Amino acid sequence: MSELLTKLSRRRKKRDRSKTHSAVITALITNCTKRPLDEINAYNSDGIKRRAVSATIGSENQDCSVVFIDNEHEIKPALTTTDNIRVKKKFIAKFETSLPNEILFEIFKYLSQSDLFYAFLNLNQRFDHVLQPFTHHIDCSKLSIKQFEHIRNHLSNVKSLTINNQYAIKQVFRIDLNLHRFPLLQRLCLIDPTIDELNLVFSKLKQISIHTLDIRIQRPSSSTTEVTYRSCLQHHLFGITQIKTLESISIEMHNNDYLQFITKTDLPTNYDHLKELNIPLRSFDSLLLLLEHVPNLQKLCVKLFADQTPLNVPLCGKPPINLIDFELHVTGNELNFDRFVLLMSSRIRAAKLERFAYFNRTTTDQNYFNGYRWEIFLENSFPRLKQLQFCFDMPVDDIQTRLNPILSSFSFLDKQLPIGHIIWRPHSNKTRLKLFTLPYAFDTLKLSTSNARLFNNVLYKKNFKSVQKLVLDATHGTINEISQQLIDLFKHYCFKTNTLQIQNIVIPTNDTYNIPLNLSKFHHLKHLIINECDGRLFPLIFTLAPYLTTLTVTGYLLFKYFLRIPSPTTSYLLRIQTLELNCMQIDRQNRLNRILNDLSTLFPYIKHLTIDVNPKLYVDLKIIKTMLDVFKELISLKIQRTNKYILDKTIQDDRQVRNYFEINSLRLHHSETYEIICKDSQFEIWL
Repeated sequence: MSELLTKLSRRRKKRDRSKTHSAVITALITNCTKRPLDEINAYNSDGIKRRAVSATIGSENQDCSVVFIDNEHEIKPALTTTDNIRVKKKFIAKFETSLPNEILFEIFKYLSQSDLFYAFLNLNQRFDHVLQPFTHHIDCSKLSIKQFEHIRNHLSNVKSLTINNQYAIKQVFRIDLNLHRFPLLQRLCLIDPTIDELNLVFSKLKQISIHTLDIRIQRPSSSTTEVTYRSCLQHHLFGITQIKTLESISIEMHNNDYLQFITKTDLPTNYDHLKELNIPLRSFDSLLLLLEHVPNLQKLCVKLFADQTPLNVPLCGKPPINLIDFELHVTGNELNFDRFVLLMSSRIRAAKLERFAYFNRTTTDQNYFNGYRWEIFLENSFPRLKQLQFCFDMPVDDIQTRLNPILSSFSFLDKQLPIGHIIWRPHSNKTRLKLFTLPYAFDTLKLSTSNARLFNNVLYKKNFKSVQKLVLDATHGTINEISQQLIDLFKHYCFKTNTLQIQNIVIPTNDTYNIPLNLSKFHHLKHLIINECDGRLFPLIFTLAPYLTTLTVTGYLLFKYFLRIPSPTTSYLLRIQTLELNCMQIDRQNRLNRILNDLSTLFPYIKHLTIDVNPKLYVDLKIIKTMLDVFKELISLKIQRTNKYILDKTIQDDRQVRNYFEINSLRLHHSETYEIICKDSQFEIWL
């Protein structure tokens, strides 16, 4: 037999594979009973007769080989059982090599950025290439310290970075680190930085070519006065030492904590590099001074608290002649229409302006509602204007008698672009009127049920693509009516809106609503803000928005609706991961304690918790420690507005508060890293 196999193998080497018509067939024979060299006749798919020689070697149940001989007596290569298994493995689909990129991207949607990097980055070259776009834009605002420690190793390719974790800010901008390791960084967003952190960040930004800077100071501590923040930002952004690579600056500050330029020494030089600016200012004089020092500005958004008479500064420099987008929000003292026109025509002179928005909520000048005067002003000052929006407050009694004359006076705008209008009542004694051109070019839209007629015209369909936040305000109706209005808005108009705010809604006392099984779902809704609203709307909204994970709510609403007896069904609250709780209206200590004690029952899977406490009340440290230990997935805990911390009826200072948690909290004992910030009215724990 060995001699025969040797001859066959020699002939196999000489054969011409291109002339072979028979296919190789492998067989697994575990229990061979045939005699050596048994001949088996077979036919292949082309009908060519073949003979197979089967050889049994060794004992039973031992693997053997099968070779085939075609009609020309040519020997086919033999495949053993081991070879057969090896061939089969080549065709097994593997997750890391076989799935197309489109399926991988769908899988990535269900993972957080930190989990995505931890699971797949550095797995192989293909995943590194697929994940490269995900490393360009990193948001650390929702990460735990442990997650950030892992993601920090992948910041070398980052182009856009968002940070609100105090620990993360200190680690990224450490004094001993060289920021040249971020060669692609173009945009930086800082949320609630302290003064020390701002100074640290600005000292390092000169090492990199950053183009966009976004600073959001939402809830600074009471120890940080307005003057401190204002002087810090003015010194770094508009001082002698400029960051000349900055092209876009956006500053958001709480309440009236606005910047102020009093004299020309506050703006020592021109800022030719600035093209986009979003800034809060204290006076019109500050705005006028600023406009003379930004000659290349193209987009300007100003939130202005008008506490001084404007136009006190003589015009010396040139205003920005390339301004194409201007948005002005005015609160505070009155600015009459004539002074407004003088400000716009003589000081701004934006002949290239294409988009203009003006919000004035304190005006009593009736000329603002005269469309004929607006027509003359706009034609003379902004001949290229394409998008326009006005927003004014009016007395409630005037709107019914004056609405039609006002709308008819603005009919000149219809000659160029269609006009829409909205009316709602933000307060009991005021009515807000908004006029705008279509398509709607702003990110927030406020409505009430009285505005339903606005959408009756087919002309308005799909004109609200820019709306990111929908505010349903001062609405009266049944739950069914409100449901139909929300479905209609999200399905036909605001189909990209991710934030819904509901406030001042009144529902009949005995109204009930059975949610149908086939109710429409809107997956883009992620954030719900509830102010002064009936709790019976919660099941409806959470059914409409199955991916809702962020909730901003008042403590009074929680106490009134969810903590009542008998308590309603709250299973839909299990999906909430970020909770912003405003307890400023709670003025009784026992109610505050009850709300804090029941949070773990209502929201067991919270990751980020922020609580604003009435400064008149105190916080029981034992309750906070229990919350910290019970919320197993908690990443950040913030308590604001109060600096009163009590332990066993004894007031604790900042050092004692920190020591208490470090000694008694089981969660901190099991955490590898954590950060505790306790300073005046700001208390934070990052895990």
